Amino acid sequence: MEDFNFTELRRRISKYFENDAQTHEKENIFNEIQSHPNGPEALQRERLIREKIKAHVSRPSVSPGLVDQIKNITNR
Repeated sequence: MEDFNFTELRRRISKYFENDAQTHEKENIFNEIQSHPNGPEALQRERLIREKIKAHVSRPSVSPGLVDQIKNITNR
């Protein structure tokens, strides 16, 4: 296991959460994060931030008419 700095740790945590990695790679990233001295704390902090954002930011709903229009355009 190579030693990496905090910037690299943040990059790996982002990659872990953003599903940029395949399943086996995601497991390796998780293990690398856990082995870093600040890893578990940084991972938990990022998880909490992402959960709060999901809870407090709502996505606008799309009208069924718009969905139908898009379907009609793509089926032409």
